[in-house]
Amino acid sequence: MTDDSTGTPPSLPRSRPPVPRPLLSPWTVPVVSVVVLAAAGVVGWLLWSWIDSLALADPEKKAAAQLDAVKISASVLVAGGGLFALYLAVRRQRTQELELEARHAELRHRQAELSQRDRTQDHAEQVAETNRLHSERVADDTKKDADARRVTELYSTSVGQLGSDHAAVRLGAMYALERLAQDDPPQRQTVVSVLCAYLRMPYAAPTDTPPGVSDQDHLQERQVRLTAQRLLHGHLIPHYRGQDGATYPMPSFWAGIDLDLTGATLIDFTLTGCAVRTFLADGAKFTGDTLFDWTAFSGPAQFNKATFTGPARFSNVMFAGPTSFTGSAFEDDSPFGFGDGGHAKPRGNSFSDATFASDTWFNEATFASLTSFTRATFIGSAQFDKITFSSHATFTEATFGDIDSPLRSKSFILGTKVDHSFRSVTFAGVADFRKARFADLTWFTKATFGETALFDNALIAQAVVSHHSEIAESLERIQGVDRTLWPPGWRLSPDHATVKGLKDTWHTFQRTEPEPDDRHSA
Repeated sequence: MTDDSTGTPPSLPRSRPPVPRPLLSPWTVPVVSVVVLAAAGVVGWLLWSWIDSLALADPEKKAAAQLDAVKISASVLVAGGGLFALYLAVRRQRTQELELEARHAELRHRQAELSQRDRTQDHAEQVAETNRLHSERVADDTKKDADARRVTELYSTSVGQLGSDHAAVRLGAMYALERLAQDDPPQRQTVVSVLCAYLRMPYAAPTDTPPGVSDQDHLQERQVRLTAQRLLHGHLIPHYRGQDGATYPMPSFWAGIDLDLTGATLIDFTLTGCAVRTFLADGAKFTGDTLFDWTAFSGPAQFNKATFTGPARFSNVMFAGPTSFTGSAFEDDSPFGFGDGGHAKPRGNSFSDATFASDTWFNEATFASLTSFTRATFIGSAQFDKITFSSHATFTEATFGDIDSPLRSKSFILGTKVDHSFRSVTFAGVADFRKARFADLTWFTKATFGETALFDNALIAQAVVSHHSEIAESLERIQGVDRTLWPPGWRLSPDHATVKGLKDTWHTFQRTEPEPDDRHSA
């Protein structure tokens, strides 16, 4: 409880001390004694006189009456003394009671004073704590404001320096932004967006250098762009492997990052071993080697109409969200190149061991060189409509559909849910589907095989086969579209059997044409 006007505890009213009883005069007892004796004497004298006035002939009766008078006087004396003694006892008792009450009152007053002192101390401590917390909040707010101003100034300065004509200034700005993002996690996506925006700016290949731009300036700009790519790659690696073989979290990892590289020109771009959320690269141009080995995309990944002028590797990549390569062009057509030291290295496009957990589109894409989907897994729908494979294409041991997936049953509803399509695909080289596994409907309608198609030891689930005829007939009758499941030159075995390690029963593919040349079956 505090005083409304001052905010301080009210003072404790002091209790009134008890009024002391007056002391008995030292003459009180003698005076009372004299009074009592006098009263007894007067009573005795009056009685004695009264008896003398009576005409009592018998002396014995008169003597007895006088004796009674003396007794009465003595009784009066004793009674007066007893009354005075009783008065003294009552007075003494009352005095003790008053003293006890005074002691209790004093004790209560002391307790009240102590309580008041404690309340005053508590109030003072609360005021001090409130003032301390307020001071801390003011200091924190001041620090936050200062940090925010520092971050804003550093961010604004660095972004402004990215437009400098000097490559060294642009490099310094990128490293400043990197340090800012590393120290301030809420700024990481913003800094990444700035780096991506820089990479989306127009950039010409050395052979296409605009007039007025020197080769030195072009080389410096190339180094700046490579630095931006390297900074992105370095902060998107979630784990590293120690010397003991164990995996440890990377301290510099930035989680939950979205990359928007739409229309960007990227040089020897790599996200090997990285983890990103959304990746947008529609219309991007990937020059040199492009590496996405062991990359994990937790959200959508879009490469629509992207161009890959060099080899592209997506080995062991994980696409957890929808993935689209619609209209992309893989233009590298050299089968071998030479790296450092003159060692030959295979070139081409690789999606080996990749996992596509959601729907995937490669419609109207072109692959100029060897393309591998070896051991790739397509859990969602995979669309390869109107694709051109100018060289060999291998889907060896690839899996189309998931025999254990609850979505599998939907693929049998008119083939419109989960299915895989190679409609109007052109295989200019060998189409290798050896040991592939088809757990959902896969269409090869109007597919063109320029050399040969290999489906040796490929498997297709019996449940797919049992629904195919009905679905194909229904679609052909309703839409007038031919839905061909079997690839040209192949038919299914008449019997279906179980396969070790797999559920359901499976058909194998059998040739309806002569064996291919040894160079194709190797």
